[in-house]
Amino acid sequence: MSALDQARAEILREGRRQQARLAPYRALFAKADRIRVGSQLVAIARQVATRIGDTDWTRMLLALAADVECDILTAEAELDQLLMEKRLPS
Repeated sequence: MSALDQARAEILREGRRQQARLAPYRALFAKADRIRVGSQLVAIARQVATRIGDTDWTRMLLALAADVECDILTAEAELDQLLMEKRLPS
C-alpha cells in the first residue's frame, strides 16, 4: 500500500470514528434544530403582525405564535433537563 493509500485509509478511519462518536447526539441535535426553527417562526409571526397592525387575523396569528412559543419553551426546558442529568434524548 502506498503512502497516499495509507493516508487516505487513515483519514477514512478518523472520519468514521468521529461520526460514530457523534451518533448518540444526533437526536439532541435534531431537537435543538426544531426548537431553533420554532423560535424563528414565532419571531417572524410577530414581525408580520407588527407590520400589518391590529386586525382579527393578526390577533389570531399572535395567539398561535404564543401557543407555539409555549411548546418550544417546554421542549427547551425538557432538553435542558436531559443535558443537566447527562442523559441523551431518545
